Amino acid sequence: MDVYDLAATSCLCELTETSDRSGSKPMFIPDFTCGNWRNVKPWEIVNIDLKKMGLGTDKVTKDNAQLNV
Repeated sequence: MDVYDLAATSCLCELTETSDRSGSKPMFIPDFTCGNWRNVKPWEIVNIDLKKMGLGTDKVTKDNAQLNV
């Protein structure tokens, strides 16, 4: 998720309210990327050294492929 995804999902509350006040009229969801969403490359998987962040393995647990700090 990036800032453009955040903008698109954040505008849904306002658009829903506007649609409701207009008798459930369909609303246009703006393309905040101006079409550049087609050119976005996937983010790479990044390995993070938790020890460099001051987090030892005693403070980190793994739960269903998710790290809990």
